[in-house]
Amino acid sequence: MDKFIFNKNLVKLDLHQFGPQKQNVFVQRSPVTFKNSQTVSKRVYFTNYFDWMGEIREFGALPVMSKLVRLFETGQWGMITNSASVNILGELRGKDVVETRFWIENVSGEKHGTLDLCFEWYRWEGDRRHKKVAMGKQRVTWVRITGHGTVIKEAMPGFFYKFIHQLKPPQGMHFTDEGEHVANVWAGRWEIVLDWRAKLRGAPLLRNDVFSTTIEDSNLVGNIYFSNYPKWLGRVCDSYFYGIIPQYYKNGNGEFVCGNCQINFLGEAMPFDKILVKMYLSAVYECGVDINFEFYLIDNDYIRHKLAYAQFQAAWVTWSHSKGRMVTQLPLELMRIFKRLK
Repeated sequence: MDKFIFNKNLVKLDLHQFGPQKQNVFVQRSPVTFKNSQTVSKRVYFTNYFDWMGEIREFGALPVMSKLVRLFETGQWGMITNSASVNILGELRGKDVVETRFWIENVSGEKHGTLDLCFEWYRWEGDRRHKKVAMGKQRVTWVRITGHGTVIKEAMPGFFYKFIHQLKPPQGMHFTDEGEHVANVWAGRWEIVLDWRAKLRGAPLLRNDVFSTTIEDSNLVGNIYFSNYPKWLGRVCDSYFYGIIPQYYKNGNGEFVCGNCQINFLGEAMPFDKILVKMYLSAVYECGVDINFEFYLIDNDYIRHKLAYAQFQAAWVTWSHSKGRMVTQLPLELMRIFKRLK
């Protein structure tokens, strides 16, 4: 075994004090796995960032995890996700090491039970060498569970509030990005060709899909875990485009790459619910698309209520060994179909 040398720096879980508002920052570092590299080009698929978001959020709560677990196991208390977004700036591959950074930006709400969380992901290349590849935000709220899939906002228990108080920014410290919000590398995507963004109704419906949930999709709180929503979104999107341009998925000579995904949650889904996902075309660019999604709880094909809505932005990308990633014009087959939707 002496011939196998493992770099212990490739795996890390730590706490530092270098947040933008002088708050503590949790740091997790680990190699990118085969499972993460799901795209046609064998890069990390966008849904992994939402999984990583949830993972480091819960690792950060390890000092009070036993108390949280006791409360959540009663089925009377929990935390729910209000919104989650990821802005992807670069790429990760199977040979890379990803470093996730997480901190609390703000505590708010009438009962001080809502947390704004921030995330950054870096491609780690050794000490003091990092390249930011994505940023994310999430808002979560402490709740009391009042029934099957129903909750009300509540104040955090004392032990958790004390823990959060130690991690939140010092009073009076305000965040200034100072150029930190890096422009998305796919912003603009050249000229816009078709635009439904200003229309409240009338955007083309591209596809409907229904997903059945089970206990595998849930978590300790008992509701459906938030990172399932981007996965459903991705499946609907990929299935739609595969039906039109399957050759690109089979031959690997072009693909849509997510630049931004934002999800806002309006209600809670539970195991064994059926979720209807609707996919609408919002805008078409020369080399990209904006797509909106709506998520509904259904019962015997009857829509009970909306659970969430999402915005998804992607660019059409090709790859070469010499030039790397290149944003290029949409395939003609796609553009012809889109123009018929006007």
